[in-house]
Amino acid sequence: SLGRLFTSVNVMATSQAAHIENEKQNREFLKDTIADISHQLKTPLTALKMYNEIIQNEKVKNDVVDSFTIKSERELARIETLIQNLLKLARLDAGSIELERDTHNLSEFLEETIKGFITRAELEGKAIRLCCDEHLTMDFDEEWLLEAVSNIIKNSLDHMESGNEIEIKCSETPIF
Repeated sequence: SLGRLFTSVNVMATSQAAHIENEKQNREFLKDTIADISHQLKTPLTALKMYNEIIQNEKVKNDVVDSFTIKSERELARIETLIQNLLKLARLDAGSIELERDTHNLSEFLEETIKGFITRAELEGKAIRLCCDEHLTMDFDEEWLLEAVSNIIKNSLDHMESGNEIEIKCSETPIF
């Protein structure tokens, strides 16, 4: 009985090791594929941005052309952001990025982050309000949290109507 149990455990361990190795290879393939696709997209994106800039500099005084070049510039910037995010995810997944966590005042951090969006919000008739205890601190990587919070605020502004408000709240709980 003990021999059969040992054999069964050994078979399970071998199967688990094979499964882990297979998952590792799949993850590595996916990471390399994302990085390669992202890198390959940079060249045509740069060309499109250059063509768009040339069209903008032509000053054809055509409202339709002007409108479309502004729209295409915005969409090209969006594509560039998506490509950069894919590359960052691939690097993060590969473990080539180390988070530099430190203790920061959360309210000050959020106030500084919001400052970058106030002008846009005001121009669009939107508001951003922060409700955060001034004394809250938290351990985080400033660069990565800045990117995450900025993406949330940007997406919120993109998908809300004029007259609406983003409210950012933070509070201390027994858990965190």
